[in-house]
Amino acid sequence: MVQETVAKVFEAAQMQNSTSFNLNSRRKTLSGSFDEEFGQHDDSYEIYDLQRDETFEEEAHLGEGDLARAHWIQLHKTNKQGLIVQNAFIHILTKYKHIRPIWHFGKNIEDSSDEWKTMLYEDFYFRHHCASIQAGLTMVMENKDDSAGMRKLLNEIGAHHFFYDACEPHLDVFEEGIIESMKTVLHGVHSLDEQTEASWRMLLLEIKTYMSEGISIQRNTYLKQCMTGQEIDYIRKRWISVTEFGLLETGRQLCEIALRTYAELLNKYNINMPMPEISKSHENFDDFANLTISAIDLTIKSYRDDCGFSQLTSQLKDFVTTCLVLDVCPPLVRKSVMQGLINTLSKILGEEEMSDVNIQIWSKLYRVLEQAVIANIIDY
Repeated sequence: MVQETVAKVFEAAQMQNSTSFNLNSRRKTLSGSFDEEFGQHDDSYEIYDLQRDETFEEEAHLGEGDLARAHWIQLHKTNKQGLIVQNAFIHILTKYKHIRPIWHFGKNIEDSSDEWKTMLYEDFYFRHHCASIQAGLTMVMENKDDSAGMRKLLNEIGAHHFFYDACEPHLDVFEEGIIESMKTVLHGVHSLDEQTEASWRMLLLEIKTYMSEGISIQRNTYLKQCMTGQEIDYIRKRWISVTEFGLLETGRQLCEIALRTYAELLNKYNINMPMPEISKSHENFDDFANLTISAIDLTIKSYRDDCGFSQLTSQLKDFVTTCLVLDVCPPLVRKSVMQGLINTLSKILGEEEMSDVNIQIWSKLYRVLEQAVIANIIDY
């Protein structure tokens, strides 16, 4: 069902790409900045704006919940749906740099000038992603009267996005991006008045609630089913050698490599963010290393044959409360910690143990720990 749903969204996105996303017909020039190009009133729609569509007038009286749908229909008729979604992501990528690496088009953005916005607008992956979001919003509008159907649809979309590093706070960011985009792009009769904004916020809250359900359901399923008994047995046997080597020393080596790798990745992806205020010479480094390796140790010990890692979230609550750091880039943290873990295990267990298959098993373990941490942050 998830594959069918996503296939429909992608199919609709392709149609959007071939029609409303025709760059040659929409853009007058590529030399101006994104804001100059799309932040001003479009005179080509002046006549249409003056002759306000009767459908919008009629639907506007149906109730606050219908205003967003009527507004979306109007934006389709004026070919501005795509602009809204694209400008929303420009806002997100500008304000929330730490989530840029989630998307292919968000990597290697050089934001020393506004040129990156124009270049991003020409990026195929960016246009395709925005077209998919546009098609998804249209599907939501079409299913809006069928509450059960819409909930099922959004649950499935949320579950699908779990595997693309989506988590519940990203939906708050998306809501902000859409609202800010409408305030920036739309002018005249189609501008976002108080009632229409309230209606959009109601709709986006509904989308966020149901997609969050899907993400949460998939996360719980993952924690229960992601690892087989054979895989956890493999990890437990190798972890005995790690324990004999010394958990604290393992944690020191892991964290040292992870922090160094994280700094390198921030530089590689042009993300100007502060480094965590801890290093090998820091007085609290050993405490940090001990807490980190203890969390991995707890993850391994928490596995149960009947429920997998489902109890880990509650067991990690104290760790998350103690070590919570918000000003970091989660995708790069994962890469950094995995680099530290694999390099350290190679030294302890031998490089022959770190085959691609075995690395994948250890990656699952870290993914489990990561999702249990995220679940705690959501409820923090």
